[in-house]
Amino acid sequence: MRGHTMNLIKKALLPALLLGILALAMPLHAAAPPPKTSKQQLYTANKTGAEVLIKAAEGGNLETVQALLVIQVNPNVVLANGTTPLMAAAKAGYTEIAQALIQAGTSLDLQNDIGGNALMYAAQYGHTEIVQALIQAGASLDKRTQQGLTSMMLATINGHTKTVQTLLAAKANPDVTDIDGDTALINAAALGHAEIVQALIQAGASLNLQSKDDNTALVLAAKSKNIETVKLLIQSRASLDLPDKHCATALHVAAFNGLLEIAQALIQADANVNKADLDGLTALMCTAQNRHTEVAQALIQARASLDVPDKQGITALMIAAYRGATKTTQTLIQARASLHVQDKEGCTALMHAALGGNTNTTQTLIQAGAFLDVQNKLKNTLLPIAERMMITRPITLYGADILNGEALRFAAYFGHTDLATALIAARSPLNTTDSCGGGTALIFAAYNGNSKIVHELINAGAHLDTQMTDNGQTALLAAVHYNKKNESENTKIVQALLDAGADINLRSLNENKTNRYTAQAYAKQFNKMGMYYAIQHAKEQRDTERIKREIQALYEGETGQYLKRGPLSIDPLCRIFADYAARPSIELITQTQSEHYLEHGPLADPMLVNLFAQYAPNLSLSDPKVHDRKLFEAEKQQEREREREWARARRMREQAAQHVAMEDCKADEPEPSAQSKKQ
Repeated sequence: MRGHTMNLIKKALLPALLLGILALAMPLHAAAPPPKTSKQQLYTANKTGAEVLIKAAEGGNLETVQALLVIQVNPNVVLANGTTPLMAAAKAGYTEIAQALIQAGTSLDLQNDIGGNALMYAAQYGHTEIVQALIQAGASLDKRTQQGLTSMMLATINGHTKTVQTLLAAKANPDVTDIDGDTALINAAALGHAEIVQALIQAGASLNLQSKDDNTALVLAAKSKNIETVKLLIQSRASLDLPDKHCATALHVAAFNGLLEIAQALIQADANVNKADLDGLTALMCTAQNRHTEVAQALIQARASLDVPDKQGITALMIAAYRGATKTTQTLIQARASLHVQDKEGCTALMHAALGGNTNTTQTLIQAGAFLDVQNKLKNTLLPIAERMMITRPITLYGADILNGEALRFAAYFGHTDLATALIAARSPLNTTDSCGGGTALIFAAYNGNSKIVHELINAGAHLDTQMTDNGQTALLAAVHYNKKNESENTKIVQALLDAGADINLRSLNENKTNRYTAQAYAKQFNKMGMYYAIQHAKEQRDTERIKREIQALYEGETGQYLKRGPLSIDPLCRIFADYAARPSIELITQTQSEHYLEHGPLADPMLVNLFAQYAPNLSLSDPKVHDRKLFEAEKQQEREREREWARARRMREQAAQHVAMEDCKADEPEPSAQSKKQ
């Protein structure tokens, strides 16, 4: 290191200083006078020597620093970031080098780009001797960095007690705040530096100053879980009930985190046990929230209010019940907290226990005598809430009515298959509707893709085509329109509903309560082709069955006309055949094959034979009446003759009418004059 430094110095100095530089390679004596140099030589030496000086200060090379100072290298030179040799020595803890630079007249309070100076670096790293040297030399004690940190704060944050004591002895201000409004005492309390807290208190630091977040030293001491610091502040009479920005006091912090010793110390010092934060939470509610039963007991013994509500009307017992804090719940019940108070939504502690899905707290409250039949503002009782959270057993044990249609709807909506099965087996009403939109258990099960419950309800005889009052949704429409799980699961539900005979032509309603879409239209719109084809297949099957029924009914009711005149003499059959024959229409068949049709009858056509064999199985094709062509042809011949007579009579009437019209025209023409006749 020394050789490298000396090489740099040799290059820096002029040949006139060669003998003096060579002497630097050996142990130097501060008293050795430097050779005389010109101003230009001194400038060149200082320009490069400054870099060497800072590197020597950083590296702890005292001899090199002394040598450079002897040849009048400027001790106040700075690097690009504003670092001086004194800062480098103070940061590294080289006391002798720092003292040498101070004796050479270096500026003590120069600050670098972030506002740091030599005293700050010495305090930050706990170099107390350098701090003392700088203080004795007259360094400013309360200079601040760009973040507003003083030497005192830097020493406090890093836990350097002796350094803090040295600065306090020199009368440094302990109440200077940084850009966040934190003082040295606030920082010490937040970090749990009890000795520094004590030193600052003894030096007269303000106990109740608040940061920009309204944190006090006591609140932060509680957050740091340092009982010694808390006790020091309490003994020094720090304000116990000053809140932070959320209006939480030190007692709130202790209760929330289950800090029994700190809570007891604050309670003994007469902290307000009923003070509420911004949300209306008291310390007792905080213990209920996190199951800190021992702290809750201490607060109850201090006469904390049991039933005071927060801004939502929720009490400590409701919070404990919802969070499943069984021991805390039991403690509150034993202290006679009210079981029947309702929050702003009308929910009791028992309902909160059910909403949290907590069987033990639910059973504890029921055993304590909580009412089972109270309704909240949505007209829900305990049972559907409990069933939704799968905790019906403790309720049924204590006499609640499980045969409630609302309960089945909740079970269907949330997919509780076992519970829904049990309710169906217990003959719970299947088709009751809710008060909001008119939904049934089947609609809710289809809506959320609960196929097992859908099958259970269908098998139990639930109504398939009930429509909701607000949007007209049926179970089929809900299964197609809403897909909460996956399309394959909902396709199964759609198929089950179709197989059971759900109406595929019902439509949903828009905002104006007018018809909107069918299930098949929804399936096409949302590209759910599996559902689309399932509905289409069901539609074709139902049309086929309808055709069978219509043809059979027509055959049975009009056999004589059918046998005499053929199927096309019956209008409904004509329509059916026109729609469903393999060729475009029966009318087309009669036009293109009229002679063959009239000569041999409809059963001579193979297509019609197959069609009638399929749709009218009771028709006997071997019936002799069917093959009585003479009767059929005679009747047809009579019909043709009647048609010819009607046509002949119609032509004669038309000719007579034309003749009369011509005669009328002649009668209306004027008599020609004599002149016109002459012409």
